Amino acid sequence: MFCDGAMKMLREIRQASGLTQIELAKRASLDRTRVSLWEAGYVDLSPVEEERIRIVLLDAAQDRIVELQGAILALGTPAGK
Repeated sequence: MFCDGAMKMLREIRQASGLTQIELAKRASLDRTRVSLWEAGYVDLSPVEEERIRIVLLDAAQDRIVELQGAILALGTPAGK
């Protein structure tokens, strides 16, 4: 079971990865209301649901990192380097 601090961190990761609760729920095969209630601390997720959330957030974070790397590389090499 995720502790309150972990839930907050996972919500921040979701947001930083550009996922809405609806998108997270869909990718994790969960109901959006359940994700919302979980993020607010009203319900606990089963171990299977927690694992689905972890997998989706890890994938989303990795996708976001790849996007950022591409954007940085597109900036090119600074003059004189």
